[in-house]
Amino acid sequence: MNGTVATAAASVLAAVMTIAPAIAIAGNAPPPTPPGAGTEDLERRLAEFSFAMFVTLDLDVDPGEFTCSAPDVDGEDTAIRCFALIDGTRVIVATTTSSEGTGVYDWVVVSDHPLNAGTPTVPTTTPPTSVPIANSNLSDAAILSYGDELNRVAAGFKDDVLSLTEGTITEVTTYGWDAATATLTLNVTLDTTEDFDPDLAAWVLVQVLKYHWARGEPFRLDGATLRPRVVLIVSSIQYLSDFDLTVRVADQLITNTDWVAAVRQD
Repeated sequence: MNGTVATAAASVLAAVMTIAPAIAIAGNAPPPTPPGAGTEDLERRLAEFSFAMFVTLDLDVDPGEFTCSAPDVDGEDTAIRCFALIDGTRVIVATTTSSEGTGVYDWVVVSDHPLNAGTPTVPTTTPPTSVPIANSNLSDAAILSYGDELNRVAAGFKDDVLSLTEGTITEVTTYGWDAATATLTLNVTLDTTEDFDPDLAAWVLVQVLKYHWARGEPFRLDGATLRPRVVLIVSSIQYLSDFDLTVRVADQLITNTDWVAAVRQD
């Protein structure tokens, strides 16, 4: 066993001790019924152990700090996303799906890049926040890495917004994540001839973006000090939805009227 493998093996020993009984019981066969409520933590621990071994053996690097988001086993989303923070400067992101308690995963690397590379500037109309960037916190590093991913696909997202709204939105000026303020900004312009209510448009758009604040997604990782927020600008009207409000949208705990009243900046 080379040094990298030995280091990684030591770093996951505690996880192995925790999940070994579950593996012994589950074996390689799926359980007779799908996992139910309360199994998210077990699945996350199984995934973290498997991910650490994958990074060590397949990518030949010491995984350093690593974490995984749990699947939403009570819903339809069985995806698991894992992050490894290498020397505080490099993040490896891989995905898989729930093993349903077996601990057997097929990993796909979706990103391997320097942390916090090339983030765009948020418009000056966006109020600043006091959110720190803490690269030493693994959950924060995962959030920053996820934000980098959003920036990498920003051009395609802007094209989709224009295409799917079929002319209701005529321009997408900005779509991007800003690490310095932990903010995801979407700035659009409505077709003035359609007389579309900007408040309603903002509510529709936050429904599209709320996925990033869903349970199991990086923006909601335990232990994070970063509190990602959304800034929507619809035909020059600004809607500032902080972390807690956006989580309430994601969890369907707030109405259209209450959300607009809380976030619209008049």
